[in-house]
Parts: sequence; structure tokens; C-alpha cells
Amino acid sequence: MLKKDPETAKAEDDRSIWILSDGKAGDEIQCMGVAEALGLPYQIRRVAPRKPFVWAMPWGRLTRVRRKRGPAARWRRHTRT
Repeated sequence: MLKKDPETAKAEDDRSIWILSDGKAGDEIQCMGVAEALGLPYQIRRVAPRKPFVWAMPWGRLTRVRRKRGPAARWRRHTRT
């Protein structure tokens, strides 16, 4: 059996995860799931991003929903249950 070095064992016991978030629930939930899957304790640290990082953040809808027009679209709309 492999013996662990006492220094390594102590370092492994002190491990924890910091979740850095801007407060969006969806982001935090995903990170919490990863931390729980790893079996490590975690702390949520909320930060307020500043320029230039704010410029790269997504906002609004990420995808646009376009309605198709024409005979095929009308047929699909009427055939749905």
C-alpha cells in the first residue's frame, strides 16, 4: 500500500474551492455542482467586474428567435399538436 507523506496529506485536507461570480444564479449553480462532484468544500465570492471585462460579458438574449414565413411555416404551425 502506498503511504502518504504527512505534508501532502495535510495539504489535501486543506483544499477548498472559491467560486468567483457576479451573482448570476445560473453561473453559481453550475459551479456549485462541479465543486460538489469533486467532493470539496466551496465558498462563493461575488465580485463586481469592471472595465474592460464588462465589455466582454454577454447581455440580453444570446440567440434570436426568428419566425419563418411562407407555406412550409404555415403548414408546420397547423400540424403541431
